[in-house]
Amino acid sequence: MNMLKTLVFVDLNNITMSFKKIGRRPDLKLLEDYLSPLSEGRFCIDTHIYTTLPPDNPERTQGFHDFLRSSGMIVNARRAKKLPGGKIKADVDDLLILDAIEMAHTIDPDIIILVTGDGDFSELAIRLRRRGHRVEAASLKHSLANELQRATNGIIDLSDYAECCPQLRERHAA
Repeated sequence: MNMLKTLVFVDLNNITMSFKKIGRRPDLKLLEDYLSPLSEGRFCIDTHIYTTLPPDNPERTQGFHDFLRSSGMIVNARRAKKLPGGKIKADVDDLLILDAIEMAHTIDPDIIILVTGDGDFSELAIRLRRRGHRVEAASLKHSLANELQRATNGIIDLSDYAECCPQLRERHAA
């Protein structure tokens, strides 16, 4: 069987917020296996995680990133900035877009999976498709933007996967 080379790009902030709405926390190691099953002839070359470090206490988050790296994933993190007035600005979409275009060119995967429901990635999907790549978006249906759905070759509904993920613990007020 000829294996299909797959690259996975995860917009961690987007997928975490989507799962939070259903009371779950994504299990990223399980996600990698779910998206590229060998039984379907898919081989995951790499999973790239895009996320932010909080402006205060980044050490706690860094430990989680180290865990992901030890699991074989590539973590791309940018420190969030605290703006005047206390608002926090954090965005890594540009890193994901640039890496996806560059790796599509150098690695030439058969399938590129964008784990996000963010419509801002629709133009990326269209450009990757023009280069001959199959582009799929993996998201929960309630979080998938129409423009991203229309821009991709296929959708991977993460509902079944979400059932296998840990439930969020409720925080009790002290």
